Amino acid sequence: MSSNEHKTLSAFELYGLGPAETPPPAGHDLHAGDPCPACGEGTLDYDGTLTLRCPNCGYGAGGCFT
Repeated sequence: MSSNEHKTLSAFELYGLGPAETPPPAGHDLHAGDPCPACGEGTLDYDGTLTLRCPNCGYGAGGCFT
C-alpha cells in the first residue's frame, strides 16, 4: 500500500476492540446463573442484547434465538 492510499478500518480496528462474543466451550451449553468459563469467578447473566455476559471479566457468549 502506497503512502497516499487509505485502508478502510472496521469498527473493531478503529476502536481497538476484540470480538464481542466468544463461543461457549465444546460440550456444554451455557445458561444464566452458570459460573463464567473464562474467569470462574463471575456468574453469567443476560445483558441488554441477550448475550450471556460475565460482570467480572466481560466474557460474552451469544447465540440465542428470539
